[in-house]
Amino acid sequence: MNATRRPRVLPSLAIVLGALALTVTAFGLWRAWEGGSAVSQSQGSRTVVVVGDSNTEADSRDFGAGRIGESSWVHWLLAEPGLEFAGGWALAGSTSADQAIAVSAMPDFDAPDELLVMTGTNDLTVSLEFEVAERSLDLIVDKVGASHVTILAIPPRDDVLAVAAIEFNARLAALAADRGWGFFDGFAEVRLPSGGFVAGATTDGIHLARDVAERFGADVARQLRAQQSSRLDAPPAVG
Repeated sequence: MNATRRPRVLPSLAIVLGALALTVTAFGLWRAWEGGSAVSQSQGSRTVVVVGDSNTEADSRDFGAGRIGESSWVHWLLAEPGLEFAGGWALAGSTSADQAIAVSAMPDFDAPDELLVMTGTNDLTVSLEFEVAERSLDLIVDKVGASHVTILAIPPRDDVLAVAAIEFNARLAALAADRGWGFFDGFAEVRLPSGGFVAGATTDGIHLARDVAERFGADVARQLRAQQSSRLDAPPAVG
C-alpha cells in the first residue's frame, strides 16, 4: 500500500509499530466486504459507514464485512428502515489514531451518504491529547468522503476518567460545529452528573449493556432521519 497515505498523527513509536498490523487487518476486512458479505444496498436506502472501538465492534464476528453482533449498537441502527451498511472499521482497544491508520489504508469508499464515528474512549485511557483525535477525525472524514458526517459522543465511564469523558465530548461537539459536521449525544439518559453510568446501563463500567446499545442504535437512526428531514425542509441557498 502507498505509505504516503498514512496519517502523520501518530503520537508514539508504539502506534507506528502497530500500523502495519492494523493495515493488514483493515485490508482483510475490506476484502471480505467487497466479496459480498456486507448487507446488500437497497434502492432508496441511505448508505452508512461506521468507525469506532469496542462499543461499536462489541460481539461482531466480522464488523467490516457486515457480520455485526447484537451487542453492537450498529446492529440496531441497521435494523431501522432505510439504512444500509456500506463498510467501516471497529476494533476493541483502538484509539482515534489507530482508526485513522486503518481507514486510510482501505480502498476508496463509494461516496456513502453518512459517516458515523464514535471515538475517544481509548484516547483518554492512554492519555492522548485531544489534538490527536482532531487530526484523526479529519483524516477519517477526508478518506470516507461521505455526504454527511455525524460525530457521536463517547459513552460514560465508571472510573477516574468520567469527568474527562464529559470534557472530551464538549470538545468533540465544538470540533463538529467548527467543521460543519453533525454531533449527537445519545447517552444523556444513562449518564450521571458525575460522568458515570446509571445503574444497569453498563456491563463493566466502560461497555454498554445490550439494552442500552439497542436503544442507542435506534436513537442514532432517528437522529439521522431528523437530520435528513431538516436538510430537505431547508430553503434553497441563495446566490
